[in-house]
Order: sequence, then C-alpha cells, then structure tokens
Amino acid sequence: MTSSNTLLEPIADIGIACEFAGDIHRANDLWYTLKESQDVGSATTIDRFDLKSFTAHMLNMDNNGQLHQKLLPADAEPANIDPYHRSLILKFVDLLDGDGYSVEKMSAARMRPGHRSRFYEPNSLLYHFNLHDPNVSLDVACSSS
Repeated sequence: MTSSNTLLEPIADIGIACEFAGDIHRANDLWYTLKESQDVGSATTIDRFDLKSFTAHMLNMDNNGQLHQKLLPADAEPANIDPYHRSLILKFVDLLDGDGYSVEKMSAARMRPGHRSRFYEPNSLLYHFNLHDPNVSLDVACSSS
C-alpha cells in the first residue's frame, strides 16, 4: 500500500443563503418556518414567469422533430436568464453583502463558490464573477434524512 502526501489547505464557509416559498429569504426564516410547522405552499400563478420564453423553442422544430441548432459566438449570453440561475446569482451577491464581502474582494481573493446541486452552477458563478479557483458542488440532500 502506498501513501501520498496531500497538501491540505484551510477552508472557510463564509455563509449560507436560501430562497423558498412563503417569504423565506434566509436560513433563520427557514428554521423558524420549520419550527412553527407553517404551510407555505401555494398555487403557481400564470404571471409568475414568462412561460413562452422557455417553451418557444419547441415551436422551432423541423420535419424530423429535431430542434434547429443556431450557432452562437462563444461569448454570447442568453437573452433571458433562467430564473433558477438568476436566483442563484442574486443569492450569491446577497450572501457576500451580508458577510461584508464585495464582488471585487471575491475576485481578488482565492475563494470558490460551492452549491448543493446542479454541477454547472458553481462554474457559472466562477465565470460571472471572474473567480479563478476550483470549486466544489455537493448534493447534500441525502444527509438530511
């Protein structure tokens, strides 16, 4: 059996951010809602998001049922940001502000975002905020049971 020397670097979790239904915008709101067993469910209204902007591509199919592919420049940004991604960016900025950091300070430091699911989300935060270190994405749903 061989052993390898691994340089262990210190890490710090600078905060936690969340967004849920029922005006839950922070971890403390979540814990209070759970403690009080509040029901925060509600029906999704038609004006909540622009459904057509997310399904219009389905109308652009050829005879074989395949989507027409349009080549975009590598640096092209989508006209409409996915609401999930927009929420992640806003919560990341909110997290930084709440902990006394700024986007500029994050770009200058050796910091990396982590996120609990969807492996591409931390990479998009790295790109959007000009962060250059590796990142980690952990799906911790199983640890809650």
